Amino acid sequence: MQAHVKEQCPVCKSTDTQLREAHPAHNHWVDKLAVLNAFFSAAALYPQLYSIIMGSGVENLSLPSFGLIFSNNIIWLIYGIHRRITPLILSSLSNAIAAGLILLLAL
Repeated sequence: MQAHVKEQCPVCKSTDTQLREAHPAHNHWVDKLAVLNAFFSAAALYPQLYSIIMGSGVENLSLPSFGLIFSNNIIWLIYGIHRRITPLILSSLSNAIAAGLILLLAL
């Protein structure tokens, strides 16, 4: 008969299931940096979108690059939803919208 082994959190080594579910994002400086980066990332494409809307055109844009940015953010959005990581969900959604709008305006 095998002994039951509790699953540990890879970051804090906690085996308390309720604690890990209540606090999916740990309070480590790297986690705080990731949240800060999520806000910067969410705003990254909007200056380009604003420039296009104000009339600079899309002639010099790389559509494959924006297609990859859009696809990448959709994948991160799915992962963020799966892991319930709110900053990742918000930044990925924001960037996917911006990249999608840039692609639509370029077509």
